[in-house]
Amino acid sequence: MLSHEDVCLLLGFEIDKDWTIQEIFRFSELAGFALIKDNEIHCWRHPEFDGIWLTKHTIQKVIQPLIDNYGCVVTKVRNVNNTGHKFVTRLGFKKVSENDYYTDYRIERLTHA
Repeated sequence: MLSHEDVCLLLGFEIDKDWTIQEIFRFSELAGFALIKDNEIHCWRHPEFDGIWLTKHTIQKVIQPLIDNYGCVVTKVRNVNNTGHKFVTRLGFKKVSENDYYTDYRIERLTHA
């Protein structure tokens, strides 16, 4: 199984000491993780947990405190990642901008949880 650092290197994302890693477990196994820095969040899941890695309770536990503290949460999704776009919009993230590589999203209130 890949480490957090391995996944971030594959995604071209560097973890520094300012990022918090929130591990997400399903069925007592590490299903994925969220990387959190201030009000910015990025998620990754192991492929074998497709469709089953996040519960409403986990979404509420990870994202709601950030909304409560900062008023909003931001993320970005690679433009080629259709699954990622569906995932964040289902949670209630709204598109705020895009460039050739990424689409930036923002959420002020959870709709899925």
